[in-house]
Amino acid sequence: MKGWMKKAGALCLTAALLVCTLTGCYVVRYGDMELASKPTMTEYSFDEETGVYTILVEGLLQNPSDIDNLRCEVTVLLLDEFGDTIESDSTYLNLGVGEIWHYYLLLTTEIYPTDFTVYAQGY
Repeated sequence: MKGWMKKAGALCLTAALLVCTLTGCYVVRYGDMELASKPTMTEYSFDEETGVYTILVEGLLQNPSDIDNLRCEVTVLLLDEFGDTIESDSTYLNLGVGEIWHYYLLLTTEIYPTDFTVYAQGY
């Protein structure tokens, strides 16, 4: 029984590799992203009627890898006083080798954030 399972597994793996080869699947190569400046968070505006804050988070991101035209993603999490996420958003851009991107995100929330986190990755 064990020999049969090994053969079936090998057959499935071979079939999957063949499908990827024929359909153009590719291996994703991740690049290291570097925050080129310390991100900042500022209150952009406050709507007294709705009680909604608009928060601006911005900074600089650099592609230090050898991958040209690297798709870069920046994700921002706004946090409350307990460290819980109250709002999040992402933005994307393709960067060449060594290029720097001034990213900015406007996020809206009814709870004023006390902290934030910025994540950056390339793929």
